[in-house]
Amino acid sequence: MISLEYILKQVKAMSLGEITKYLREHSDLETIRALNKIKFIDLHSLTAILMYIEDKYSQYGKPSFAIIRDPETKETQFIAILIPECKWEEWKDIVKDVKGEMEETELKEETGKIAIVCMKGLQEKIG
Repeated sequence: MISLEYILKQVKAMSLGEITKYLREHSDLETIRALNKIKFIDLHSLTAILMYIEDKYSQYGKPSFAIIRDPETKETQFIAILIPECKWEEWKDIVKDVKGEMEETELKEETGKIAIVCMKGLQEKIG
């Protein structure tokens, strides 16, 4: 498996156009523009995290992301990375792995800005 640190080094060499193109495969242009405008998380960092998840956990489908805001203040709370096919049992292990990888890189400061959500797992507990 490729480490997040390795992916981050590769992503840092990408242009903003390449980053935007990649992120468009995982969200809409309006979300990417908003994310770039608010400067909540570096787009290179988000791209590296998505690439890591997409590479290591491809069996759970293509991840997407969304900005989660406080409904009253409209302030950004975190970026949700949504993994469509992972279940409740896998959720904890995926989060532990991704956040652990982030802690081992310069992305340590970003761990509190990212929430990983396993959509099937969430549906299992709600439904």
